[in-house]
Amino acid sequence: MNRYFLTLTFISVSYCAYSQEPAGNLQPVKLSDNVTVKFGGFARADYFIDSRKGKEGVDGLFYLWPEPVKKDGTGKDLNQKTNQNLSATATRFSALFSGPEALKAKTSSYFEFDFTAGQSGYVLFRQGWVKFDWQKSSLLIGRNWHPLQGPVVPSTVSLNYGTPFNIFCRGEQIRYTYKTGKISIVAATFWQAGHASFGPNAETGNPEQSLRFLRNSMLPDLNLQVHYTNGNFTTGLMGNFKSLQPREYTTVNKVNYKTGEKVSSMAIATFGQYKKGKFTIKGNAMLGQNQAEMMMQGGYVRNSLNTITGYETYSTSKAFTSWLNLTYGEKVRFGIYGGYQQNLGFKDDLNNLRAGVYKFYGRSDDVSSIWRLSPSVSYFAGRMALQLEGEITSVKYGTVDLSDMGKVINGSWLTNYRMELSVSFFF
Repeated sequence: MNRYFLTLTFISVSYCAYSQEPAGNLQPVKLSDNVTVKFGGFARADYFIDSRKGKEGVDGLFYLWPEPVKKDGTGKDLNQKTNQNLSATATRFSALFSGPEALKAKTSSYFEFDFTAGQSGYVLFRQGWVKFDWQKSSLLIGRNWHPLQGPVVPSTVSLNYGTPFNIFCRGEQIRYTYKTGKISIVAATFWQAGHASFGPNAETGNPEQSLRFLRNSMLPDLNLQVHYTNGNFTTGLMGNFKSLQPREYTTVNKVNYKTGEKVSSMAIATFGQYKKGKFTIKGNAMLGQNQAEMMMQGGYVRNSLNTITGYETYSTSKAFTSWLNLTYGEKVRFGIYGGYQQNLGFKDDLNNLRAGVYKFYGRSDDVSSIWRLSPSVSYFAGRMALQLEGEITSVKYGTVDLSDMGKVINGSWLTNYRMELSVSFFF
């Protein structure tokens, strides 16, 4: 079956055509003397077929990595199951408003929604922000992509935008950008919204996702970036700091004990992009801690437990992720995307943990590494787009080794082969 999917993917990519950015700028609609609006978006349908069940979301549109082996009573793997789906939930609508000057700045606002919230057909508020533009600087306030995503993102057919090797996270933020010559400096604060961190349920202690872990820490994500642009070349450095408070109190023998213990994490990333004619190459490399809310592998672990008060301390995960994306063409565009992630264990020594202390909050602490190779071909005709993409994703599951900082050992690989066909009409 795996050989069939691999062959089918590459034959299809070789013989089908697919993509160019939709042509033309929409004319603004005048709402009043000082306000205009440009409406936009697209209607989109995606058909995809997978060779193995995976960790996913939104009708399967977001495929992260294959599920581990789950044997039945006869030893057969229940997750080795072919599945397919057709979904139009990615259909999107947006509006960009331009307003009068305020504080000597040009003003604008933007909102965007689709139907990928939680379950099929539920409306998702993707973006909504207000922006002030001065001659050399700008200020954005509202919901947008996490600043750590940066200005360079993969060009993939899949709506996962290269996840889990590229972050996928939106939320509320205040972002200030200052430009001087070829240099841009970005400073931002970020509050989680639809993508929340993992932590313990206050009553059961079981892992869950909740906004309260960041809110209780009394500190938003802090982000600082430096960008350099020279003609068709762009590069930069980005840094991010995050603090979570997993618990407000602990409970032992029905007695509550107030706690303020926090777990902090950092990420540093570099990106680059170069364009020449019809050719574009771009990439990103990042060292990060506890990025589970960004749809990546990782999280944090409980590494001490006071049996009298229930007080806990935590150690954050570490990982290296990178991706590279090449595209060529305009009306017909060919692309190749590759990503790699390596689990580097946890920040602190876990060698002396007594039984029952280790508890993980995040995504897949038993994953050692993940890689993906994804060729695509796209064709654009006016406002129509037809796209085809093959996606090979492999994950290595193993055993968490507490004697070596929680790194994963004795792993074995599992692979999913996906083929996706997408058709869109842009408006």
